[in-house]
Amino acid sequence: WNNKFETYPPVLMGAQGGREDDVHEVWFPGEHGDVGGPFYRDGLADGACQYMKEWLEKDGIRFLTPEDINPECYAIDDHPEVEVSIGRIKIQPNPSDVDHHTKFQYDTPSNRPVYVVKDDKMMDGTVVKIHESVLDHMEADEKYRVNPNLKTIKFAVVTSLGKVSEEKTTRLAELLQK
Repeated sequence: WNNKFETYPPVLMGAQGGREDDVHEVWFPGEHGDVGGPFYRDGLADGACQYMKEWLEKDGIRFLTPEDINPECYAIDDHPEVEVSIGRIKIQPNPSDVDHHTKFQYDTPSNRPVYVVKDDKMMDGTVVKIHESVLDHMEADEKYRVNPNLKTIKFAVVTSLGKVSEEKTTRLAELLQK
């Protein structure tokens, strides 16, 4: 949020100069903090985190597991009142977890255009990638308000490593028509 209580505009990260594998832009459920965290309940943010982690692991980056970390390292110097547990550092996606939209965001939705960017230009007729957790969140929370602009674009629901799921794409399209 900025001082005028407007929502942040998205920064779209399109591929540059024909290098299609540089950027894998995918839409996730929730608002800014639900995608990048850090809310106390971070099941939605962990979905985006897990998706990015899988891409990095595919490229050979190894991550420590919570069990690899000495529990003494969980202590925060000068803040003994803050407890960090192994459960707080585990990546545990939960697409049915609460999103953190405020009453203002629900009352005045931004309903931004949804599109793909390439070389800093909006691309017409391209397929927008929607993460499967959007579908899962919609099915788990009937009050969840998805951007109505999704109804007017081409999209595909993607799973791990950007794999398109035709079955989930069909389910999301059907759900959007209700």
